[in-house]
Amino acid sequence: MNRTSFKASLSPLALAVGSLFTSLPLIVHAEEATDDSGVERIQVTASRRLTTTDEIPYNISVLDGKKLGEQGVNNLADLGYAIPGLTVVDTGPRNNKPMSMRGLTVDELSANDQGDNGGTVSVYVNDTPLLVDLKLIDIDHVEVLRGPQGTLYGAGSLGGTLRYILKKPQIGEADGYVGVKAYQVKEADDPSGEVYGAANIPLNSDSFALRVAGSYRKDSGFVDYPNILSGAQKDVDDEESFSGRVALRYAPSDEFDATLTYMAQSQDVGGRTGVNPGFTGDDYSNGLRYDEPLDRDVDLTSLELNWDLEFATLSSSTSYTTVKEKGQRDQTDLLVTSIWPGYADYPDFSAYTREDQDDSTFTQELRLASNDDGGKVLWLVGAYYSKEDNQDSSIEYTPGYPEFIGLNRPDNIEYFEDHSENVKERALFGELTYRLTDQWDLTFGARAFHLEQDQVSCLDFPIYAEREGTTLEPECSLGEGKNSDVIYKASTFYRFTDDFNVYALYSQGFRRGGSNGVPEGGQVSFTDDEKQFSPDTVDNYEMGWHSNWLGGDLSVQGSFYYINWEDIQVSGKTSEGSIPITVNGGKARSQGLELESVYSPVRGVLLTAGYAFTDSKLAEDAPSLDGKDGDRVPGVARHEGNLGATFIQDYGSIEARYSLNAVFKSAVYTRVNGNVGTRNEDNQKLPGFAIVNASATFNLDDWMLRLYADNLLDRYAYVGARGARDYGEQGQLYFINRPLTVGAELQYRF
Repeated sequence: MNRTSFKASLSPLALAVGSLFTSLPLIVHAEEATDDSGVERIQVTASRRLTTTDEIPYNISVLDGKKLGEQGVNNLADLGYAIPGLTVVDTGPRNNKPMSMRGLTVDELSANDQGDNGGTVSVYVNDTPLLVDLKLIDIDHVEVLRGPQGTLYGAGSLGGTLRYILKKPQIGEADGYVGVKAYQVKEADDPSGEVYGAANIPLNSDSFALRVAGSYRKDSGFVDYPNILSGAQKDVDDEESFSGRVALRYAPSDEFDATLTYMAQSQDVGGRTGVNPGFTGDDYSNGLRYDEPLDRDVDLTSLELNWDLEFATLSSSTSYTTVKEKGQRDQTDLLVTSIWPGYADYPDFSAYTREDQDDSTFTQELRLASNDDGGKVLWLVGAYYSKEDNQDSSIEYTPGYPEFIGLNRPDNIEYFEDHSENVKERALFGELTYRLTDQWDLTFGARAFHLEQDQVSCLDFPIYAEREGTTLEPECSLGEGKNSDVIYKASTFYRFTDDFNVYALYSQGFRRGGSNGVPEGGQVSFTDDEKQFSPDTVDNYEMGWHSNWLGGDLSVQGSFYYINWEDIQVSGKTSEGSIPITVNGGKARSQGLELESVYSPVRGVLLTAGYAFTDSKLAEDAPSLDGKDGDRVPGVARHEGNLGATFIQDYGSIEARYSLNAVFKSAVYTRVNGNVGTRNEDNQKLPGFAIVNASATFNLDDWMLRLYADNLLDRYAYVGARGARDYGEQGQLYFINRPLTVGAELQYRF
């Protein structure tokens, strides 16, 4: 699967631009007021009603879409740096990035090749669940909801929910913007660039509006593959992507609103952003023998309806999503090290895997929420249905090995898997809020759900079976699983003043169980524990506050939490054949503190700060992880946070914004048991790091010019790893942050 890289014809940028830089997104639950004095409370729909963040009875962060665009935030990894407590392992554009909140993770800190059964964080685009790393174009704002959210959202979660809220078409308005960005990554040979734009188009009616948005991005990559068997390659982890969206809105009155949206994202990625300096002797290269390209296409169609019935608002969200992937992975060192060391008897042994994935999901969610008329009772009831159809195949090749052992197997296929899965979920959920007084609210919620899963898995090991020719004789098995349960939520919310309130919350979360779909017998044997896995659940206890001080110039919010996590789901492998499966791994507990603040001491100055302390450990021995009671979970920093400053200065008709931002994370372990000896020699401790970013943005009428640099001090940091125990000295990898990147962006608004 060789690729021909398209080289963008962009002029190289001088590194002298490095004196003017961009910051990562500021952690805010408020934004500057229109006169740049004080901070303003943002309105959100996280509670399924329009309200301010100060009225949400749990910890929520909001990142304003305008500032996301001004500061060049493009993907999930940027959000992970911006939000203390949100852990995102930046494995580059090729892989789904492992993500967690509040320390709810136990899988090793590596690239997520096989997925993690939905993860511990649910991701929404408006009201549609979608676990994809979207390019952030034409975003109104991003909401980060910490803790389980199963009584308000159809797709449940363990650790929290991330919501991308898109800009809606506006009736009777005609506006838009276009922009171009050019940037240079220090370790890349070629420059990179992006063009983007959006337009709001009123149609020939006072009820219809159309909004279109799109972007094209060409990133040159910066990781070299000097050991490719077909010849060394430079900057292999390049990316070419297109994102587009069309939305049609119909709003004939204040009582009815409907929006039909189609989104598409296509990515062509050249390889993995992983390095192996110990083997290659170079900080920006790895030892893989095959390149690892991936093509990913995502399509989403949704219809969202809101109908004000006077006493309540009826909302409907219908969506259909497809995700298609084609990729290749180097398997050489995994097979030699973990599967069968006898492969190393062949001095020229190498192996690669080609994979296809085709997933589709239909969801329907209905909600009826009482309108807030100032009465004593607020209520919400909802129903959720989803149907997933997932199909994937994997074929592993060992070129030359059959001939070496005297087997006539010209296709060189060592392993074949074809797997299909159907999952249906039905749920009823709701909340009831009773206002004891004007200051004191009590809320109770529940969710009842039923899950059904059916799988068919077909496996073949033709070389192991010494089968000659090119025939495949896969052994197939059926697997099924059913889960039903009820989870609960209770909270109290008290307003001491309009500027200070506190809350206490108990909430439960879940993640579905199911079957791994491995065969009952035949070429390879599997244990009962390897054939299926149970649901895992959390109990979340939380106390927090929202506050505003100094006449609204200072905003501070925070929370304390304690979480019990049971029947933890872990990405594992079968004892024979090393087939990826999900297993249960015991109990864990997580406790911590989250703080965020925004301060405007004088007009034109905005200071932000965020901090999270997370103490997440196993609560009992976990043999499937080589873990012991008290082991820290992998990938979660005990201390992380950021500091930011924005200064606004007018030069006549030109407004200038200078931003400086620093993010820091303390050390993490790549697997459990990092602090309890050497039970697992693959465990590593990755040092903590800090990254500084800065920018200068100039606005003149309808024009905007932004000069920036990310990673101003060119800090080199390991953010994830896969170790030598499973992949050997040549196949082990470290995942790293992006080097110093400088660039310029020009935007025109019309």
